[in-house]
Amino acid sequence: MKIKLFKRSHLVVFAILILVGLFITYKRNQPVKVQITHPVVQELNISLSSSGKLEAIDKTDLNFAMGGKISSVNVKEGDTIWKGQVLATLASPEPWENLKKAQLEKEKAIANLDGLKETYGDDIDSGAPFYLRRQAEKQIAETDAMINIATYLAGQQSLRSPINGTVIKVNIRPGEITSNNTAITVASLKNLYFELEVDEEDISKIKNNQEVSISLDAYKNESIKGKIFRLGNELVKDENGNNIIKVKVELTSEIQFEPIIGMTGNAEIIEERVGEVLTIPQESLHREGDAYFVYIVKNNKIYRKDVTKDKENEDIVEIKDGLSPEDVVISESKTPLKVGMAVSYD
Repeated sequence: MKIKLFKRSHLVVFAILILVGLFITYKRNQPVKVQITHPVVQELNISLSSSGKLEAIDKTDLNFAMGGKISSVNVKEGDTIWKGQVLATLASPEPWENLKKAQLEKEKAIANLDGLKETYGDDIDSGAPFYLRRQAEKQIAETDAMINIATYLAGQQSLRSPINGTVIKVNIRPGEITSNNTAITVASLKNLYFELEVDEEDISKIKNNQEVSISLDAYKNESIKGKIFRLGNELVKDENGNNIIKVKVELTSEIQFEPIIGMTGNAEIIEERVGEVLTIPQESLHREGDAYFVYIVKNNKIYRKDVTKDKENEDIVEIKDGLSPEDVVISESKTPLKVGMAVSYD
């Protein structure tokens, strides 16, 4: 009985080993699934990537020049405004009262001078009348100075826009007391630029009038053209503590959507335009020592082909020799590739 059980168990193990071997053989003979591409003649640009945001050339943070209680706020965010428009006012009546008093004092001083002229006639230019005339004229000049000061202080009761543009931010409400913080921010959306943050190590790669291609996070399918018009003259720290410089990019193409100041995005600073060349994706290129090669497919089998590469960017690389547009190049595989391996692709 024990002998029969022993023989049966050995037969089961033997059968399992045969099945495993057949499965492995089957899998080895199955073609490996790969992604393929063809070398493409296209424009190759060598560029430097950087991030940034939209800013306005004409942008102003406004605040009241004097303290007080806010009486009215006449605008809201997004409103179109004109130069000189009153955006908000203070409630204090004192500056206006002082202005009226100064204007009344001037009227009295003028009336006094007119009375002296009528009283003394031609004698007003000599002796005691002359002295009285000079005192009256001095009083008029003093009231003029009082009016100028009172007019200025009264004017500070109103917060006016210095430009034609749009209200970007309103930080105040009626009834509040003024503070040192910005009350209202205004800007012209007609004069925008893109501000880049460029790493210190890349400063030597950029210069004025360099072409830039911008893609905003909110409109990734919309490309905006620009050119560098100002490089920062000091290093600053970014949020990660790295040394950077601020670089301003003029927008040279028309924006096809409603821009919002502060919109973030990425930019490609063009270092060199190589032109129309034969290219493959970076992931298709392999390296062995100083040699470069690709895996190509012929008759559903893998072959190695040595190539000569030249210029490249983050996405594509120029192939000077070794490939033609007709070649089928493997771009991606989840399985390690070997020459002679059977493959399949869509």
